[in-house]
This record gives sequence, C-alpha cells and structure tokens, in this order.
Amino acid sequence: MATLKSEKLQALVPWLIWAVCCLFYFYVYCLQAAPNVMAYSLMHDFKINAIRFGNFGAYFFYPFVTLQLFVGFFFDSFGVRRIMTMGLAVTALGCLLFSIAHVFFLAELGRFFMGAGAAFAMIGALLVAASWFSPKRFSFLYGMLIAIGMLGAVFGSGPLSVIISAAGWRATMLILGVFGVILSAMAWFIIRDYTAEETEGIDYLVLQKPSLRVGIKRVARVKQNWICGICTGVIYYPTIILGMIWGVPFVVRAYNVSQHVAAVLISTIFIGWIIGGPFFGWFFRSEEHT
Repeated sequence: MATLKSEKLQALVPWLIWAVCCLFYFYVYCLQAAPNVMAYSLMHDFKINAIRFGNFGAYFFYPFVTLQLFVGFFFDSFGVRRIMTMGLAVTALGCLLFSIAHVFFLAELGRFFMGAGAAFAMIGALLVAASWFSPKRFSFLYGMLIAIGMLGAVFGSGPLSVIISAAGWRATMLILGVFGVILSAMAWFIIRDYTAEETEGIDYLVLQKPSLRVGIKRVARVKQNWICGICTGVIYYPTIILGMIWGVPFVVRAYNVSQHVAAVLISTIFIGWIIGGPFFGWFFRSEEHT
C-alpha cells in the first residue's frame, strides 16, 4: 500500500511542476496586457503623451526578445529550478518597482524587469514538457500552455480593469507583485531538475549541454527555424501589440465606449487563442500519428 501511494505521488510530480510553469505563463500574459487597461491612468499620472506610453509598453519587449537567444543556455547551465525561480523573482521585482514609481523612468525600469524575467517562462515550460512527459503529449501540452497564457491576457484585459477601477493601478500592481513573489517561492520548492532516470522524453537532447556559440550556430543553420520564426512573428506580434498595448484606447476612441467595455471586447482576441491553441495542438498530434 505504501509503495502504491509513493508511485501515485511520483506520478503527480511532473504535473505539479507543469502547473507552476503554466501559472508563470499566465502571470506573464496578465502583465503584458495590464498597460492596455491602465493607459489613461498612466498618461494622466505621469503626464506623458501617447508616444511615451507606446515606448513604455515596448520596454517589456526589449529584454524579452533579446534574451530569447540566451535562455536555453541558462537553462542548460543552471537548471530549470534555479532559472524559473529567478525569472519569477525578477518579474515580481519589476511589478513592485512599478507599483511604487513616482518617476516615469522607474516605471519604465520596472517594466524592463518584468520583460527580463518573463523571457524565461515559455522555454522553461517547453523544457519541462519535453523532459518530464512523453513526446506524444508535447503538442497538446504546448497548446494547453498557449491557452493558459491567453487566459492570463483575458484576465489582464477585462477582470483586471475592474480591479484597477476599484483599487487603482498602484495597488493592483502591488498585488500582482506579491503574487509573483509567492509564485517564485512555489517554483523553488516544487520544481525539480530532470534526470535521465526520471524522464520519459527525449533525454539525449534535453540533457546535453552544448556551448552558447555552438547552440546558436546549430539553430541558425536550419532554414526551417528561420521560416517558422518569421511566420510566427508576423502573426504573433501584431496581435499582441493590438491586444495588449493599444487595443483598449483605440476601441474607446473609435467606438465611444467605456474602458471596461473596450477591455472586454479586446479580450475576445485572446479567447480565440484559448480555443485555437489546444485544438491545433491536438490536431497536429493526430496528424503525426495518422
């Protein structure tokens, strides 16, 4: 009986690790979408124009995009547990700094830290999916991850606008910062680094540790990576920029509706992702096995 209970607990470990990774991804998308519903408040409080607000939104993506070249190397060198915990801690620090900022530069710096920490969320989750689960589940888990991230974007558009209206943007960011600190502690105590004996997946790929230079050269040589990267970027970034930075102000001005109604309307973009992510994960998995 004790052995059976131990086996059941062991079977739960990958799903607990996966749950923390999904919460991190949810958190990232909530923070990406948050400025959308804070636009008028931030422009009023910091006395900035639309151009400076647009640049403020971009401060998240400067480190987020740049670090994508290096996150794999960090995971290979230091392990998923340390890097995911660090990424969450840096993201939470950015929220807390943003919440107390009375100078716009500090708000931008907080946003920069959020993007730097958030850069590790997706790759870490995919590494967990590849190492702790069967390869047959990878496409579905990827689709599930996208859906959960978009749920975070929906929360950061509609429900978050209600919280901001009631409590103000500073208190809201403080709450999100505290949530990030708690999630960082969860990551440290729950996430475990994979070993060859414990994983079901492609161990010979995820366990080897090539140098950063060799890894980048390998990726750059594959033509398919460039094609997929460009196509994905063309689809992804326009949608994200509209949905997470300028969508709400645009709808408010174009259709003369309240900020809350505009946030709900914009959130439908992410509802489409929520439906499409798991569906296409399941669809491509089915195609692979036909």
